[in-house]
Amino acid sequence: MSENAESFEQVIDSLATGARLVSSLTVELPQVALTNIQKMLMSLEKHPPTPDIYLDVLEQLRHPLNTVTTELARLYRDKPLPLTEHRESVFLQVTAVLHKMSRGYGYCAQFIKGAPRDSQDTEFTYYLALALHRSLRYASAFVHEHYYARQELPHGIWQEIHRDYHAAELNDLTGKPVMDALDSEQSASTCADLYVALLLVEMANPYSHNAVDQALIHQWAMLWAPLVSIFPVESVLEIPPFIIDLTQDKPLHPATNSVASDNARHLDVFGLSARINETRETLTNQPDSVEVKTLKLGESSVEHACRLLAKLAAPWGMSASPRRFRRYSMHGQVKLCSTFEHIHLAISGKDFKQPGAFEAMHVPDSSILGRGFDIVHPSLTTGKWRPHPVSALPSSEWDVANYSTNGFRLFRDLAGSQIAHGQLLLALSQDNQDNTSPYLLGEARWLMQDSYESCLVLGVTLFPGTPEAIAVRPEDLLQGSEEVYLRAFMLPALETTKTPSTLILPIGLYRPQRSLKLAQGSEIFLVTLGHVWQRGLDFEIITYKKR
Repeated sequence: MSENAESFEQVIDSLATGARLVSSLTVELPQVALTNIQKMLMSLEKHPPTPDIYLDVLEQLRHPLNTVTTELARLYRDKPLPLTEHRESVFLQVTAVLHKMSRGYGYCAQFIKGAPRDSQDTEFTYYLALALHRSLRYASAFVHEHYYARQELPHGIWQEIHRDYHAAELNDLTGKPVMDALDSEQSASTCADLYVALLLVEMANPYSHNAVDQALIHQWAMLWAPLVSIFPVESVLEIPPFIIDLTQDKPLHPATNSVASDNARHLDVFGLSARINETRETLTNQPDSVEVKTLKLGESSVEHACRLLAKLAAPWGMSASPRRFRRYSMHGQVKLCSTFEHIHLAISGKDFKQPGAFEAMHVPDSSILGRGFDIVHPSLTTGKWRPHPVSALPSSEWDVANYSTNGFRLFRDLAGSQIAHGQLLLALSQDNQDNTSPYLLGEARWLMQDSYESCLVLGVTLFPGTPEAIAVRPEDLLQGSEEVYLRAFMLPALETTKTPSTLILPIGLYRPQRSLKLAQGSEIFLVTLGHVWQRGLDFEIITYKKR
């Protein structure tokens, strides 16, 4: 390794030197290979060769870089936050190399633009389009890795992306097709495609989706980007509701005044909206059609794809979705508890025992629990509620940024336990001193680590209905199997929201029409599982029928 590392300190002044160094990369050792790629890029920045050599070396680096980053990205993508020290270190190294690749191609583009040329020089057009395309490609990859790792974007990145796109505009290259050997289908894309696709991914609220859905959204954004057109805002009398300002460090955003600069752009998404509607109809009526296969759903079901497209229809159609529930600012704290074991203990008020061995409900000291928020939540019902003291369970304290009837927006510093997107959570106000409000179950629906503020930001969506701790056991176990029940929860039906009665089960227990023994208090009866109402990281909400 030391010999290889020393060799990268030399100036890369020829194609032969670049090719030799690239061929010496050991992709079987991703961490070592990435370190050496980083050293090569630093050498190219410090001692830049001629643009043709620089561009060729960068092109040769793409395949090994893709191999090692794909492998290393598994360490930090969609992992609980805050990231461990090792995972954060790998993330920073991967994103640093992606940023250097983007800057390297950007340098080549600048040099090519300034070189003397014939106005009809097709070679100049090709290489400039290639350099700008690749610069956008790696700037986009840099942003995507932040989304996958749920990390706040660094300042200035959107300005870099806008600058690359604007350079393509000025040279009339936004629609110039460029081949990408890393594309499995060997298809061509344009600078406009990359730019639009990244804007669409950002519009889809990436921090609210898991890694699988983010990959689908990115894939669909690239597939349908050619259906979206970008136009200058030409008339001050007809400023669209959402614009892009190529000089500002932000993506598509609401137009805030009646004045639009020459740098303002807007998106025409009419074709995209029509395609989304057609695709949703095809998924529903012709799930085995050729068009559905182009969506590359992988292990995702057609039903899941329909739900995901339904979520994308509003933001990708440029229509602002009205909030279902009004948000209120508030100063206060919430305690969050996770895992089925701890949540079951908190709600039931007793240690979990197999049915038939239940003991009397434990009533905690009321001084431990507080008053709760003044939230009129559709899940709250009256009746006796005797929870286990949450102070006796592993939990984390979060400050409230704001709240609504169906959830909270919370934040806390990076110290403390980790939390994962899609995780089942139990929420309790720290002020709840009189036992008047039950615990509420919810899901970590929006999660991001803000390195600038050194905090985690979390959006929790609460489930409708007061949860009840129960126990379940599949009826189809082999004869003679031990009668082992698992922890689960029941949510009641609510007429106001047309929500059916559901069960919250651990992942892996659900099968369509599966029969379960359900222990509710001292009563044991059979239920038949229906369909998946909602799925999270460690739970599934399932409809059921009592037999």
